Amino acid sequence: MKSLRQVSDIVQKLFPPSLAGSWDNVGLLWEPGHSRGVDQVLLCIDLTTSVVNEVCANKSIGHVVAYHPPIFRGLKRFNNDDAQQKLLMRLASLGVGVVCVHTSADAIPGGVNDWLAHVIAQKIDAFRAGEPSHLHTKCLEEADTTKLDSSFDGAGAGRLLTLQENGANTRLPLSEICKRLKTGLGLSHLQMSSDESMKDCRTVAICAGSGGSLFESSKAFDKADLLVTGELSHHECLRYQEKKVPVILTGHSNSERGYLPFMKVMLEKAGLVVQVSEADKDPLKIV
Repeated sequence: MKSLRQVSDIVQKLFPPSLAGSWDNVGLLWEPGHSRGVDQVLLCIDLTTSVVNEVCANKSIGHVVAYHPPIFRGLKRFNNDDAQQKLLMRLASLGVGVVCVHTSADAIPGGVNDWLAHVIAQKIDAFRAGEPSHLHTKCLEEADTTKLDSSFDGAGAGRLLTLQENGANTRLPLSEICKRLKTGLGLSHLQMSSDESMKDCRTVAICAGSGGSLFESSKAFDKADLLVTGELSHHECLRYQEKKVPVILTGHSNSERGYLPFMKVMLEKAGLVVQVSEADKDPLKIV
């Protein structure tokens, strides 16, 4: 049986904390004083009441690996008045701990942003099979991988995808990119802000989650014909509209959740027993 510390070590070898944003909070975040005595791992994007109820109902789950950190800012007190803290205390009573990956999973080669690039390039079968897809991508901001093994070469924040067909650069209509994203992410709707004169795109800047700060720091709007992310603020959308750079928004966790099945395979190959949460869902829906 794998202990929480062993699970955490495996997760952190696959998703090194050193690749996470300096502002992020990843790794072993919640370690109860006792163990539930089982070692199945539940994968989720967000630790919500529905997910914790799922853990309570399934006595084979001993650990949670969450994408988003349930503990993010510094705490001055810990009590039941805070909904997130209350969930963690429920897990503690069961003996279930929490490990978080967040931007470490975004940054690694074959991580969340590479998955999104493969969705846009319509190369998801190669990504699923772990085969070379020969995508022309580079990081919007490169990470320092000098202390990691060579498998993490090319890691970093975001991706800049140059669309290609048969080895040559090509362009795609915005409508086709929207279609590919909706199909690949299982969505019926996207949000788009576009310059009507933009007929098609050759380069796409990609950032899972909320891409505003990365797009600014990397000046992605000067490098890409299109920006794709989960969410942007109202004023960020206006800024890119004025720059005549179209934006496609999928919804924050919609840009991340589809990666969980691929993460499951990675963890299983490393010796863990894993299931993807059925209760984990985006908090917003189209009505």
